[in-house]
Amino acid sequence: CEEIAKAIAAETGGETMAAPWHAGDWEGAPDFVGRVLERFGRVDVLVNNAAIAPQFMSVAEMTSEFWDKVMSVNLKGPLRLSGLVAPRMAAQGGGAIINVASVGAYRGSPNNSAYSVSKAGLINLTQAMAAEWAPLNVRVNTICPGPFLTPMLVGGERSQPGYIAAAAGRPML
Repeated sequence: CEEIAKAIAAETGGETMAAPWHAGDWEGAPDFVGRVLERFGRVDVLVNNAAIAPQFMSVAEMTSEFWDKVMSVNLKGPLRLSGLVAPRMAAQGGGAIINVASVGAYRGSPNNSAYSVSKAGLINLTQAMAAEWAPLNVRVNTICPGPFLTPMLVGGERSQPGYIAAAAGRPML
């Protein structure tokens, strides 16, 4: 985190902070938000971009542990962090929350149901947050990128050769 924060600061000239936190750690989220507020005094924009798709698993083979792990990072993490930050944004006059979902939310794919469901849930959660927080001047939106080369896609290719080509050839919606 320190290395990345320094690289971003060098590239942009902006002020950065390394603040590690696991997006699935519900209890650790208040401390994370507290460290950010202590350093910067406010949060104007929150981008919920953490996500996992740790392996491929069929619906029939799905385990409770696997399902919970994916939902914890991809859905509960944005819920928790947004719920902590939105009231502070409202108190300072407003802000923006951007949830990063995926085109995978619109079309399930074999052996990747937990990821697709988590991202579909994030879209619906975004709509609920937007409706609740619009009167507080907190804007909430979702972006749904298509496939592009990320460490998650590279990991998919390692565990399932041909995954990148399949992702690139899959209809978006």
